[in-house]
Amino acid sequence: MYEYDGTQQTGKTVHEGLDDTGDVLEETTYGYNLQGRMSQTLIDEDGNGVADKKLDYGYDSDGVRVSQTVTTDTNGNGFDDETPVETKYLNDKHNATGFSQVLEEWLDGCPGPANLENPDDGETNPEE
Repeated sequence: MYEYDGTQQTGKTVHEGLDDTGDVLEETTYGYNLQGRMSQTLIDEDGNGVADKKLDYGYDSDGVRVSQTVTTDTNGNGFDDETPVETKYLNDKHNATGFSQVLEEWLDGCPGPANLENPDDGETNPEE
């Protein structure tokens, strides 16, 4: 299902799978800003009609995605009392491909991949 404000697409909902009784197993709703960029994703992982996970996206003035914030409803009472996890992206807008390329991800202020694999390792590029 698509949602529009005039000719501007503002949302899209996708149902993924049905159980034996025809109930939706998972529903994902995408929201778009006035520039047509995805601004939010709501995911109902169990098909009960209530979003379990929320993703918010941030963009710079050139329209390049620079952040993603994920909030998970762990107790079933909404997102207000949950702690969001933000990933920021360091982008190279001027690489040879002509498209912005992510050079580095930072998860809640720390280098993402190094921090996730070795929390005590402060290196941003651990040896492989």
